[in-house]
This record gives sequence, C-alpha cells and structure tokens, in this order.
Amino acid sequence: MKKLILVVVLILTSILFAEDIYEQIQQLKQFQQLEFDASFQEKERDTKIKEITTSPRGEFETTAMYNKRKKDAGRIAEEIRTEYAGKIADVKRKFDNCQREIENEILQLVASSREDVECKFTVGKYDADNANFTIIMSETNKTYRVNVPLSLAQNFKQNANKLRAIGQRQLTENGNWEYFNWQINFSGQTFAFGETKGKSSNFVASTTNVIPPNLSVQLAFSEPSGDDRLDAEETAELVVTIKNKGAGSAFGVEILCNLSGSYAVNYPKSVYIGEIPSNQSRTRRLKFSASESVSSGEVAVSLQFQELNHFEPNDQKIAFETEALIPPKLAIVDIGIDDWSKNAKIETGETVSITVRIQNLGNGSADNVKAKINNESANVFFFGDSQENFNLGTLAPGEFKDFSFDLVSNKKAKEMPISVTVTESRGRFGVSNYSLDLAFNQVQQSVGEMMVVGKYEQKDNFEVATGLSIDIEKNIPQAKNMNEDALAIIFGIEQYKNVSNVTFAKRDASIMKEYFVKTLGIPANQIYFQTDDDVGKAEFDKVFSKNGWLDKRTSAETDIFIYFAGHGAPDIKEKSAYLIPYDGDPNYASQTGFSIDEMYAGLNKLNAKSVTVFIDACFSGANRESEMLLADARPISVEVECPSAYGINVFSASSGSQISSAYPQKKHGLFTYFLLKGMQGEADANSDRKITVGELGNYVNEKVSRQAGFLDREQTPQLQSIQKDEVLIKF
Repeated sequence: MKKLILVVVLILTSILFAEDIYEQIQQLKQFQQLEFDASFQEKERDTKIKEITTSPRGEFETTAMYNKRKKDAGRIAEEIRTEYAGKIADVKRKFDNCQREIENEILQLVASSREDVECKFTVGKYDADNANFTIIMSETNKTYRVNVPLSLAQNFKQNANKLRAIGQRQLTENGNWEYFNWQINFSGQTFAFGETKGKSSNFVASTTNVIPPNLSVQLAFSEPSGDDRLDAEETAELVVTIKNKGAGSAFGVEILCNLSGSYAVNYPKSVYIGEIPSNQSRTRRLKFSASESVSSGEVAVSLQFQELNHFEPNDQKIAFETEALIPPKLAIVDIGIDDWSKNAKIETGETVSITVRIQNLGNGSADNVKAKINNESANVFFFGDSQENFNLGTLAPGEFKDFSFDLVSNKKAKEMPISVTVTESRGRFGVSNYSLDLAFNQVQQSVGEMMVVGKYEQKDNFEVATGLSIDIEKNIPQAKNMNEDALAIIFGIEQYKNVSNVTFAKRDASIMKEYFVKTLGIPANQIYFQTDDDVGKAEFDKVFSKNGWLDKRTSAETDIFIYFAGHGAPDIKEKSAYLIPYDGDPNYASQTGFSIDEMYAGLNKLNAKSVTVFIDACFSGANRESEMLLADARPISVEVECPSAYGINVFSASSGSQISSAYPQKKHGLFTYFLLKGMQGEADANSDRKITVGELGNYVNEKVSRQAGFLDREQTPQLQSIQKDEVLIKF
C-alpha cells in the first residue's frame, strides 16, 4: 500500500511542473499503465502461513500440544488467507479509485487542450468535373479535397501560396493531436473541409450560425439499505441524467459537485461527460461514501454544470439524511456447564464442558465476531482437542450464538480463572477479558437450565424504512417522566396467511412502539411487540387470557396500552366483531379470530389503574383498499359492546360499516397517522403541554374525517370513554 501511495504522489507531483498539457497527459498515461501489484501483501501472507505450517516442534512442547498445533494449522492458515484476501481487496479498491481519478483528469485536460491553428497548404490539380482541389496540409501532411466553384478555381490556385487554412486541434486521450473544423477564406467566401466538430467558445464567438443544445437534468438517489438515508460505512449513488432536447450538440459538458453538512462523506468534486449529441442523453453515477464517523443529520448537494458554449442546464440541489453508525452491543448473556458427575458442580480432576452464549443487544450488526478463551491457571487445561478460539461470523441485532469448550483440572487447582475476550471487525465494540466466574464445588447453572437474559426485551424487531417526507417519524416528543408501572401490547399484521395484506400495518406498529417508549414513557422491556407471522391466534391467547402475559404483570397501579393494526372482521350471523390474527380467516371470524368483546371483558377483570386501546382496523369485512375479505359480501355494520362501561378508553379507526383507510402519501394507516400526529403535540388544543383523552379523540376525529374526503372515502374515528379529561401525555 505504501508503495502504491508513493508512486501516486510522485506522478501527481511531477504533473504540477509539466510545461504543457501534452506533457501532463503523457505523465498521467504513464501512471495509467501501472498494473496493480499486491506482491507485498502476498509475501507477508505467505510468510505467516509458512510459519504456521512448517514450524518444528518446540523443546517445551508435548506431543499432544504439537499434534494439536499441527491439526489447527490448516484452519489457521485458511483464516490468514481470508484475512489477506480482504486486505488485498482493500488495496485494489484504493488503486482503482486512483485510476478513476487519473482518467477523469485526462478527460478534463483533453477538453481544455482545444486551440485554433493556422496552416499553409499546397494545391494539386483541379478536378473540373467535381469542382474541387486536392490540397496537402503542411502541418499534418494530410490530403483533403476542397470544393471550389469553377468560376473561382483559377484565381484560387494562383493565390494559394498567400492563403492560409484555419482550423482547430485538440489532444486525444492517447496524447496525439487531431485536427478538425478546417476552412479557407477567399474572395469573400468560406470553403470548409475535413472533419467537423462542435466549435470552441472562441470559434463560436465569431460565428453567427449556432445551433444550441437544450439540456435538462434528472436526479435519482439510491442506496443499498433501502431506507433513503446514507448510513455510516455505506455508499449511495446520485444518478445524474442529462438529456439534450435541442437541435445542436452540447460540448465539454462537466458536472461540478459540492457537498455541505458533513466532513465524513466522500464524493467526486467533478465528473466530465463531454459531448451530448442532439436527442441523446448521458448518465453518470456519483458515489457518496459515508465513513464510520459520520453523524446523523442532513447534507445538501449542489450540482453545477459547465458547457463549452455556455448552454449549460440549471443548477440542481438535493438533500438527503445521514445516519450515524448504529453500533452493536456484544454481551455474554449466559453460561452453563455440563459436568461429568452431573451434579452441576465443578470438581477438581473432573472434565467439564462450558457453554457460553454471546448476544448482540445493540441495534447495529456485529461482523467478523471472534471469541478467545483465556486461561490464567497452570493447573487448569483445555481437554483433548477442545478449541480455544471461535469464529462466530456475523451477529444481527438481537441474535445470539453459543460455543463450547472442555476443561479439566488437576488436584492442585484451587480456582478457575477463565475469561472470554470477544472481538469484532471494527475493534471497538467487543468484550475484553470477561470473567466467567467459575468456581469449584459450587452449584453452576447447567446447560439445560440456560436462559437468555432479556432476550425478548432486548431483541429489537424495529424495521422502519423512514421516508424523507414522513413528518411523524422524526422529532418524536419525549415524555416528561417514565411510567414504570405501564405495560403495552403492540400487534401489527401486514402480511396475512389467508387474506390480502394490510398496507403499512407493520410500519404503523413499529413507529407506534417508538411513541409508546418516548412519548408515553413506557419502558421498552415492558412492551410486548410482535408483527406479521408472529401474531398467530396463540399470541392473542397468550397475552389476553387468564394467567397470560398481561395478567401476570398487572397490578392496581398499572396503566395498560393496547395497539392493533390489521384486519378486523364481523361474524355476520352474530353481528359481533373479531380481530383477525395472521393465520385467521375472516370468513370464519368466530372460529379463527379473537373476540373484541371478550378482550374488553378480560381487560376489565385485570383491575388495572387505566386501560387505553387503539384499534386501526375496521369490522366491515373490507381491507384498506376497499377490497372485500368476505366471500359474497358487502360492507356491513356490527355492534361492539361499549367498552367505556368498563372504564376503558377506546380509540377506533372508523364507525359502522366504514372502511379503515390507508394514507399512501404518508405511508401509514390514515387513523394511525393522525393519531401519532396528535401525540406529537398537534392535539394539545389549549397549549398547556398536556394531551387528554378527549383532546386526542377530537383531533383524530376532525383530521381523519377531513382527509378521508380528499381520498374519496368516508371514515369517522370514534372515541369511547367516560374519562375524557384523563391526561395521556405530558411534555
């Protein structure tokens, strides 16, 4: 790598002192001819592998130790090869970037090399039948045919030694001159010959006949994660398409790029395009790479354009968000033992198998995770061919992996100072020398008893593809205090097994979780959050049944919040309402659904301090796009037992046979969007920094009803409550 950088610096430095453009291009071409060389890395790699695979047995190395080392040599050698493959790929990537920069510099030099020239010529015999002369240019020794009318031919030839041909020349990428736009002015007329190209700015200035281009620009932003943001360690593309709708060609077109808002985003300062003929377009992909140190915010990109004759298109601006690195959080969440005597105790002289569970409790992925077992005792040994180092690969957010190793101690052992070091690709988010707290003759947790601490609570099932224009997904207000006594259930079912989807339901649920945590102050580990195929009928029973998830956690001081986004359906015969699980069938609502009346009755029996329910579903038998879910049916109206009789606050998305609509522009359900908009502060009618049940209900009713009209729908949300002055949110 150092060799490559040194060569680049020397070449580019010498270019600064080149006398002319030709010399600069030639020096740049010299660098272009350099071939990629990874011999330094390859030699270093091969040396390490040789040390591993050919090192002889040491004086103080037992046969068992030597055999184990030989057995591990192949694996370690492969790890070294993998490591250096990555290093060589990094060097090659830097080399390719340098080559692209040089290529762009050559193109710019070529464009700037165009100049006017004047040349003597000799005239051959006149072809009277075709009315042209053969001439030979003294500058290039190239032969051309020049059309001269018979009436001027004799006089033209007699004065040829006094005439000069004027034209232009420009360097090619190979460093050669090419000549074009030749013409001879004689007797008040201009005789053009040879190749014609778009004229330079100087030449155009003296010409009255110009056919201008008409350039327009289209921009498109794309990035690999699909969240419309440039994340740390990610490369996005700004696709710039310039179309020429004019009758003339555009020449010397160049894009000049400037970015403000972050120093941690690499981008091209300029991109040369060149000629764009009439009715053609040219596309360039500008790459924006965010480093690991990029912060969350917004960057603005300004694009300016240059055209040789100053027919450039209008400047363009685009802004996009950057997202700081979302780090992983690696933790050893549990250990267990499997001892030979099966008494869950580690005894001297006994062989034990230790299982360690590593989990990523952060919201970012951990790559190339490795674990190393540290043994600081001279009386404790790894048994047999037990591993000491483990490659765990990638750990996604919430994911865990187990690894096991075997130990044996002699009779002198008094303690087991065993620790684990965990590393990952960035080198900053690992765990150093984590003690496993193993002790002799004490009951240890067995493998069969292993529990993952906080697995459900810590696992972040948050899948939000935030769009740049979704206002409720940014600036989520923070509650004044945490409500440590609150519990919440969030179910969002977008993909159904047996019926059509509920558009945006999963997004609704994910953002609602953010508001429950930040705005309502509910601890994240007290929210039961599930989406799609994780919300089967069994989940409803698990959560709402006697001795279920809620029942076991509820006291007289508990505030309960329920949110559901999905399908509702009526039982046509009984005219009662059901929430439809992922595996439910609206045509068999009473058999496969969950009765909303039974849910209210069950919530009442919990004797909680308060219960608030938000339901973004309708019970008309149709989906958010007005497609019927029930066979041979039209939207119908069902009666739901009044939950306010139980003291429950219920916000429902629609009334009677109305349909609960989607709001495509905002990528949410219409009801949920304005529910969150109200919780964001818009529902604070009297500006006292508090939102009551009544204020939120009135706001949602007004806004949803009005916007539904613009969507050619009828949708009137309902609030059923006898406690409308109850404060839900304090800012």
